[in-house]
Amino acid sequence: MPASAAIAISASSVVSATPSVLGDHISAGVWSLIGSAFGAGAAYLVARYQQKAQSDRERLKAAHDSASSHMANVAFDKYVEFCEAYKDAAGEGVMILIQHGPTREIIGATHKLTEIRVKYSLWIPTDIDARLFEFEKVWLSIGAFSPIIDSTVGGPAYAETREKYSNMVYKEFAKAMGLNEWDGEKLSDEFTLQSIVAGLREVLGTEKITKLRRNVLDRASSELG
Repeated sequence: MPASAAIAISASSVVSATPSVLGDHISAGVWSLIGSAFGAGAAYLVARYQQKAQSDRERLKAAHDSASSHMANVAFDKYVEFCEAYKDAAGEGVMILIQHGPTREIIGATHKLTEIRVKYSLWIPTDIDARLFEFEKVWLSIGAFSPIIDSTVGGPAYAETREKYSNMVYKEFAKAMGLNEWDGEKLSDEFTLQSIVAGLREVLGTEKITKLRRNVLDRASSELG
């Protein structure tokens, strides 16, 4: 083969190969740029999703905290209303017992207490509700059985029945009035108005709040002095 022909073939090969090599390099660069763009876009979308999810969680937490705080305030206010209403009605009942002793009239006062307790039952702690129920049972027993004592006066045939119900009624009356014992039996003071009010006050935290306020005032006075 002539030298010129060999040179021509070699040059042709170089020329024909050059576009292929350049094309491969250009294609690799383009795909690298496209891959980087996709990666950046995916990272951006993930970051946006995480940011939105975090924002949603914060909004839900804020709403929950706000609702919880509001509910706590409502519950406390309702319980205060209940305590005031129950204490006033119970005070009226105690005056009936003081003025008349065991009497049927206490039934009306007991029903009033029950109505108040049922009205606010959603806001009353379970243990307080149970204790007040037992308190009301004492008054109801006094009112329900005291008429039997009066109706059997002077009837020898009913002497035994009268004694039985008389002991029962006056024992409940002694509980309500805070006597230490009845007919030699020790009695609890948990059914007195003072004990009931103390229980309501404990749930309210009245004593703790009063002590805290007193401590703050004492500290402020000492600093000013």
